[in-house]
Amino acid sequence: MRINVSIAWDRAPAEGRFEFENVRYVGGGINVGWGSYSEEDFRFSFTSTTEICRLSFGLEVEDRAPATNPLTIKVVDTAHPFTVAMPEVLKEEGGTMHVEDSKVTVRAGCKIPEDVGTSLERYPGDYAVRVVETTVIVES
Repeated sequence: MRINVSIAWDRAPAEGRFEFENVRYVGGGINVGWGSYSEEDFRFSFTSTTEICRLSFGLEVEDRAPATNPLTIKVVDTAHPFTVAMPEVLKEEGGTMHVEDSKVTVRAGCKIPEDVGTSLERYPGDYAVRVVETTVIVES
């Protein structure tokens, strides 16, 4: 299952590093603000530290991850480190969680099949929730 994640700071830290646990990093980068991001060691630095800054990325997880191996994202090597558990973010209304101590908003979404005929698509950020229906025509 693919989880799309965005992490936005009200005022970005100058630098930091992501650690991903029990997920496979697919790709990402800075999509709001100015700075640099390394996909090799997941370090980031912002030069625009007086405005909103956001990084977005995709993660691949097992569909049925065991509860003993929480899917987490950590932001370390920064003035206000924090850890978020992806299942907790996905349970929140709209897939949005606020980390008050760090002035951070975490958004997460994924495509989850609801049944054979429909699926629910949720994306982080400003995207809408929509139901996509599939009709199968069988000729006899």
